[in-house]
Amino acid sequence: MKELKKIFLVFWFASGFGIICIGQTDSLMTLLQHKHTPEKKVDLLNKLADFYIYRNLDSAMSFAQEALILAMNSHYQKGEILALINKSEIYREVGKYQKSMNYANQIKNYADKLTDKELLAKFYMLSGYVYMSQFKYNEAIDLYYKSLNLFREKKDLIGMGDVQRKMGQSFGGKGDYDLMYDYYLTSLNCYQQAGYKRGIAASINNLAGYFRLKKEYRKAITYFHQAIRINIEEGNYYWLSKNYFNMSMLMQEINQMDSSFYYSKVSYELAKKVGNPYWLALSLMQYGALFKLNHENQTALKYFYEALNLSVQIGSIDNLKLVSDSIGKTYYQMKRYDSAYVYLQKYYAYSDTININNDNTKYSELKYQIETERKLRQFALQNQKRFFIFLLIAVCLVLIIVILFLLYNRQKVKIRNAVLEKENLTDNIELKNKELANNILIAQKKNEVINKVIKHLEDNKIQLPEQSWMVVDQVIRNLSATIEEKGWEEFEMVFSQIHESFFIKLDQQFPDLTTKERRLCALLSLNMSSKEIAEIAQLLPRSVDTARHRLRKKLGIETVETDLVTFLRNL
Repeated sequence: MKELKKIFLVFWFASGFGIICIGQTDSLMTLLQHKHTPEKKVDLLNKLADFYIYRNLDSAMSFAQEALILAMNSHYQKGEILALINKSEIYREVGKYQKSMNYANQIKNYADKLTDKELLAKFYMLSGYVYMSQFKYNEAIDLYYKSLNLFREKKDLIGMGDVQRKMGQSFGGKGDYDLMYDYYLTSLNCYQQAGYKRGIAASINNLAGYFRLKKEYRKAITYFHQAIRINIEEGNYYWLSKNYFNMSMLMQEINQMDSSFYYSKVSYELAKKVGNPYWLALSLMQYGALFKLNHENQTALKYFYEALNLSVQIGSIDNLKLVSDSIGKTYYQMKRYDSAYVYLQKYYAYSDTININNDNTKYSELKYQIETERKLRQFALQNQKRFFIFLLIAVCLVLIIVILFLLYNRQKVKIRNAVLEKENLTDNIELKNKELANNILIAQKKNEVINKVIKHLEDNKIQLPEQSWMVVDQVIRNLSATIEEKGWEEFEMVFSQIHESFFIKLDQQFPDLTTKERRLCALLSLNMSSKEIAEIAQLLPRSVDTARHRLRKKLGIETVETDLVTFLRNL
């Protein structure tokens, strides 16, 4: 929500708050429509040019050029000098330092003739700024000192603030941060005394940059926000673009990449509005650099090439050098070494600070390094390919061995489980068979007892009154029925629980078996002898043997080798 508010405020001020700025320009434009002396009109045109330098460079150049032509035609030297100052500043802002210096030299010629110390001070300051922009800090500082002395004589607080702020930048470029900080504070004090808000915002922005260098990021952010607020109030889009550019760099340093992208985007949009191709190219470079850090190299190249085209259009060697370096390093990161080499060659070609011998050495070193890296890369790729093939084969073999081992173990476990299950089942069946045999023996004992009772009744029935014989016969019949039916019912029930499918399979394969034959089959499957069966069935052992013989025929067992018990158990 905070970020949305910031975006809204920036573009509201850039388009709507510009009401204050529009009010100022409207009043100047209205005055311009009136009839004036040529001198008065030149002054108005120069004021409009100065106003638009930090807002719209095309408009500023148009007004400065018109002022220069009118001043020359009317022989208004002061107006001509002011127009030259504006044009020098415009060319400096777009990185055309030679043209800026040419106009500055024209200013010096006029200033010498007029002995105008204020104009001479501006010449020294403009010349110093051109040198500083080319990283010639010592030359720049010498000129700034001359300019500062002249501004002090004139008691020009704004001029003193401008030159001391630029001196702070030059000392910062040399790495003398203490003097850098002192001059920034002094320039801020001058601007505050003069009530010059544009200068106050500029000095605050510079102080923020100082704290950023010292890695005191909280202070830096506070100062940047103050500068942004003042520039919004002033409608100074050019400095707003710089403020947001610097904030983007700071956020990048503290790894707040989303905020860095946001500030870079706003800086770029404001630079477009100002129409400063030099600063627009820098904004595009910063935007591209963020994408490069994010490893979005294609998007980064898109912005770098836009910056390159702008830099070519304005002939900014400084920007061409920077953007060629960025493109070369991006291609290098993408391992596109041929393209990297081309742009790094361009970088050294554009560089004003490296002599030709060093350039050739660096070209050779870079070419050798890239060629060596290319060969090493090809060799590494071949070795890597061989290694991966070997590794793939090894992995496949290991996988096959592991799979076979797992399958073997799995099969082994299955077999072991099956054996255990079979053993458990066999043990369980044998146990139940023993229980069933025990039950049968118990039933046998019970039948013996009942038989003894029946025999005792039969033997002693004659001794009872004749009228009781019928009752005794009835008791004997009931006891006999109990032996026959109850015992076998219990046996078949328990046997079916243990051998669930025995009778089903027996009935399916041999449906003609009688009830007694079915019972005999069950008893034989329990591996009971003829004697044991005879006792249970109340038969003679010989009768059981005869029944077994008949049963073999009925079951279709013709050979003697086939065991009847085994045959029944395998049903």
